[in-house]
Amino acid sequence: MASNFADISQAIRTKAKSVLDGAGVPTIYDNRADKINKDSRWARVTILPGAGTQASIGTPETNRHRLPGTLVIQLFEVFEKGTADLEALIDTVVDEFTEANDATVTFRTPGVLRVGRSGKFWQVNVTVPWFADRLG
Repeated sequence: MASNFADISQAIRTKAKSVLDGAGVPTIYDNRADKINKDSRWARVTILPGAGTQASIGTPETNRHRLPGTLVIQLFEVFEKGTADLEALIDTVVDEFTEANDATVTFRTPGVLRVGRSGKFWQVNVTVPWFADRLG
């Protein structure tokens, strides 16, 4: 159970960092300096919170509030390099987030969107729906 939005964001970033660092992909995170070499594969992680809802009603300290959102992992591969390595990375990201849970956040089934050419890169976005519950 999450205690605040900072805990939720940190849990999501920690999971994304684990997956992308494990795959050896330099990554830019929300509100961080862009200090990576963009001459090879790289990623950008964005956490998009959604509108919260009350999930259950009880006493004030037991009311459950659900905070949903979407994690967007933008994957960039050098244009004209082919898609085999990028598709293997997509499979890794999807596999790692499919029904992944921790004490703070529940991740749902990821989706894949082929954006196509983005400057000198080929871009694919992996979107991961998530939610976290808070009491009170």
